[in-house]
Amino acid sequence: MEKSKSSYSSHSESTSIRTGSQVKDRVATYQQQTTTTQVASRQTSGGSASYRSGSSSTRIINGSSGGALTNGSHVKIVEITDGTDYNSQNGSHVKMVEYIDGIDYSSRLSSVTLKRQSERETVKTLNSHLANYIEFIRSKDLSEEAIIKIITIIKKELTNVRGEVEKDVENVYFLLIEELERKIKKLQATYDDWDSKIKASQKKLDSMRSSYREEINAFISGEVTRIEKSVKQKVRIDYEAKLVREIQILRQQFIDYCARYSPTVDAGAVRIDLHSFFYQAYEQKYIVAGKVERIDELNAEIIYLKAVFSALANQIASLRVSSKTFEYTDIFTDQILALIKQEFIRNIIFHKYGYLLDIDEKFDLELSRFEQLIHSEEARLQIGFAIDEHIGRSFITKGHSNKEVVIKEAVQGKSYVDSAHRSTTFGSQQFTSDGHSDCDVVIDEVNLHGDYIRLKNNGGKEFHLGSWIIKAVAKKPTGDEIRKFMLQSNQVLMPGKTITIWSPNRGGLYNPPESYVMKDVVWPNFNRIRVELLDQNEKKQAYLETHSDIEVLKKSAHIL
Repeated sequence: MEKSKSSYSSHSESTSIRTGSQVKDRVATYQQQTTTTQVASRQTSGGSASYRSGSSSTRIINGSSGGALTNGSHVKIVEITDGTDYNSQNGSHVKMVEYIDGIDYSSRLSSVTLKRQSERETVKTLNSHLANYIEFIRSKDLSEEAIIKIITIIKKELTNVRGEVEKDVENVYFLLIEELERKIKKLQATYDDWDSKIKASQKKLDSMRSSYREEINAFISGEVTRIEKSVKQKVRIDYEAKLVREIQILRQQFIDYCARYSPTVDAGAVRIDLHSFFYQAYEQKYIVAGKVERIDELNAEIIYLKAVFSALANQIASLRVSSKTFEYTDIFTDQILALIKQEFIRNIIFHKYGYLLDIDEKFDLELSRFEQLIHSEEARLQIGFAIDEHIGRSFITKGHSNKEVVIKEAVQGKSYVDSAHRSTTFGSQQFTSDGHSDCDVVIDEVNLHGDYIRLKNNGGKEFHLGSWIIKAVAKKPTGDEIRKFMLQSNQVLMPGKTITIWSPNRGGLYNPPESYVMKDVVWPNFNRIRVELLDQNEKKQAYLETHSDIEVLKKSAHIL
C-alpha cells in the first residue's frame, strides 16, 4: 500500500484534478458503478485489454507501452473512465499508476487473451487501491474551503513573519550604522590626536630652527668683530712701530742733508724739491685711493664669505630636518656645526686673510712714508723768504690730518688757492657759464683745469642716476677733446647733495657715493669746456658751457 501511495504521489505531477469536490463525486460514482460491474466485452489488441460496463470502462495497458524498470518490474497503467467527458472539463482523465514488483507480466501477458481470473484479481486490486485512495482523501479533508482558509492563514503568517523580518533587518541596519558611527568617531579622535602631535612637532621644529639661526648669526657677528679687532690692532701696532723707525731715519737723513749743505740753500733746488714732493704727495693720495678701493673689494669678499657661511647654515638646517629623531639630529648637527665653525675660522685666518695682511703691510709702508714726508717737512723744513729774480714769492707748506695741501702765492695782486677740493678763483676774473637742465640734477661746477666735475640735486627727492653718462668736450683749435664717464648702475643722488668726479692725481678722494676718482683718464683742460649729462639712452638732460681767460689759465699752469 505504501508503494502504491508513493506511485500515486509521484504521478500526481502528470495528473490533473480540478477540485476536491469533483474528486469526491467521481469516486462515489465509481463505487456505485463497480458494484454492478458487468463485463460486456473484452477486446484484445497488441497486449492491451479493455473492459466496458455501462458508461464506465477500464483499460489495462501492458507490454512495451509501460516499459520495464531497472529492477525488472513493469509499470501497469489503469485508466478508469466513468463516462463523463473530462477532457472538456479539465483536459485529462484520472490515472493511477502502480508499480508491481516481483511479477513478470511479460510472460503472462504474452498471449493475446488474458484469463478471466487474472482480470478479476486485477480489478479487485485496483478497487482496493481506489478505496485506500478515497480513504486517504477523506482523512485529509482537503475541501476547497479548508484550502482557502489554509492559504489565508499562511498569507497572514507570511505577512506577520515579513513584518518581523523587516523589523529585525531594520534593527540590524541601525545597529550597523551606530557601530560604524562609533568607529568613525574613534578614527576622528585618533586623527585629531595625531594632528595635534604633528602641529606640536612642527612648532618645536620652528623654534629650534629660529634658535639655531640666532646662534649662527651671533657666531658670525662675533667672529667678524673679533677678526676685525685683531686685524686693526695688529695693523695699528705695526704702523706705529714702522712709522717711528721711518721718522727717525728721515730725521737723521734730513739732519745730515742740512749739515752737508748748510748754511746756504739754493732756492731753485728747494722749489724743485717742493714740486717733486707735491707730486709724490698727489701720487701717494692716488695710491691711497687705490688701496681704499682694494679695501672695499675685500669688504665685498667678506660679505660674500658671510653669504657662503649662511648657505652652509642652511645646509645644516636641512640636515637637521632630514634626520630621523631630534636627539640624534641635535648631536649630529652640533658636531657638524663645530667642524664648520672651525673650518670657517681656519679659512678666514689662513686662506682668506693671509694675503690681506701682506697687502696691509705694503699699504702701511707706503702710507707711513707719505706721512713721514709730511710730518718731517712740517717739523723740520722752515724755509725763509727765497728771492726770485722776477717776482717775490713766499712758500708756506702745512700738513693736515686730512691730507690737504694749501699753497698761497702772490702773483701780481691776484690770489690763487688750491685745496683738496680744487675751488679756484682768479682775482677779478669772471667765468662765463651757460647751462640748462631738464631734470632736478644740474651740472653745478666744471673745473677748467680738468680736475673735477660736480653735479647737484636741486630737487626735493632722491634722483636715480644709474648708468647715466657725463660727457665733457674741450673746444681746442686742434680739435675737440672728448671724455666720458659712466656712473654706477645703483647711483642715487639725495636732495641737496652733490657728487664729484675727480681726475686721477688731482687731490680727489674716492668716497662713494659722494665722490669718485677716474683711472688713467683726466677731464679736458682748456678755456672753453662744455659738459653734458646724458641718460641711459644717451639723451641730453642737462648741460653747462664755461668760458675763461686763457692768460689766467697759463699763469696758473705755470705756478703748478
